[in-house]
Amino acid sequence: MNNSKITVITVVYNCHDTIEATILSVINQTYDNVEYIIIDGGSKDGTVDVIKKYQDQINYWVSEPDEGIYEAMNKGIDKASGDWINFMNSGDSFTSDKVLSSIFASDNYIDVDILYGNCIMVENNSKIEHISGTDINRISKNPIYRHGASFVSTDVHKEFMFDVSLKDKLGFALDYNCIYQLYLAKKKFQKVDVNVLTYQKEGISNQPLKGIWYKYLITRKKSSKYSFEYCKTLLKISVVYLLSLRKKK
Repeated sequence: MNNSKITVITVVYNCHDTIEATILSVINQTYDNVEYIIIDGGSKDGTVDVIKKYQDQINYWVSEPDEGIYEAMNKGIDKASGDWINFMNSGDSFTSDKVLSSIFASDNYIDVDILYGNCIMVENNSKIEHISGTDINRISKNPIYRHGASFVSTDVHKEFMFDVSLKDKLGFALDYNCIYQLYLAKKKFQKVDVNVLTYQKEGISNQPLKGIWYKYLITRKKSSKYSFEYCKTLLKISVVYLLSLRKKK
């Protein structure tokens, strides 16, 4: 029987209305070897009061100013002592209280560095299942899974942290940049057929044009042919998107 210790990290800033649901989705997991860490960026809206309500079930939490979500996530990685790390940030939640048990109860995942599953997006009170890809080589062009639906070996994540020096250049895509670096380093990815994460469509990453540009910056190659083709694709997608906005007016 597997007894891997799972570190779940929640990063939050001024999310009084959503943090409790996230906390409950973590502490109600039936899997019994969970380390829970919350990194709060110095919230002023009552978020800390909610955290304190459950602090007996949180292994470590701190509330202090930081330089943004990815610096906060790196703080969480530094504190992690489990075998695997998952980020379940405020507003997101595990799809059920049996997610961790369904993944880790009977498998040690020897020689695997990154596990990832599927997710459910909530939009206008409708739930849409997103099935993650299985072709790992597609990571060279696009993220094939949502970051919150993944578990990264703690040793690996401490080696591959979020490169906050690129935050002004890559914005909300630093998580994909980290995934891409893991791919380039030939780390072992494995998909589990489990709906891990439920998330709201709204969020900082719901900006299609910026997302396309960030993906280009992350994956571009020195080859001029590749760069030209990718820029051409980027231009086509951008034009189509802008035309769709024009039609809505």
